[in-house]
Amino acid sequence: MLGFERFLEYQEQVKVQGTEFHKDIELILTNQASKEIEAKPHLKQIIECIRTDIRDPVLIEAPVTHWNLLYTGRVDCVAYYKNTLCLIDWKSSEKSKKQQQLTDLYDVPVQISAYIGAFFNDPNLKHIRAKHKIENALIVYISKTTGELSIHPVNYQQAEFYWYEWLNSLRKFWYLVLKHKSKSFKS
Repeated sequence: MLGFERFLEYQEQVKVQGTEFHKDIELILTNQASKEIEAKPHLKQIIECIRTDIRDPVLIEAPVTHWNLLYTGRVDCVAYYKNTLCLIDWKSSEKSKKQQQLTDLYDVPVQISAYIGAFFNDPNLKHIRAKHKIENALIVYISKTTGELSIHPVNYQQAEFYWYEWLNSLRKFWYLVLKHKSKSFKS
């Protein structure tokens, strides 16, 4: 609809906004948010949630690698949410996600399950796993237009279900990579 060049511009704009959003959340979590950040209308509910329900971040914006399955990602946050340690994925959206079920969130539950898998496999995070046990995950959406916050918990059974979806996608990816490599060797 936009054309290729406008799509690339739009994609870059979304990336910049996402980076700024995650930086704002990081500053809020570490009690370093400026008055300018705290005044952003779309962040009011998330600031309130962090101040009342989220505490003691263990990881913020940390790279994770699943060395056995050869993939990497970036964990937005591992912190206590209402006294339960959770892997948290922050998302912003044009629309409210309040009434949506986990199954309506496209591939985000699969993504968070992949992060959980990498978190549990990454040897660089062994010291954290020794002290802290993740019990759940959260997908936290903030509407960029209304500022409405929606929290979607992902329990162990749900994460395991989406983990198998992730493994299937990963298998297809590696199959295509190997198929492409074998074609290039034959040429």
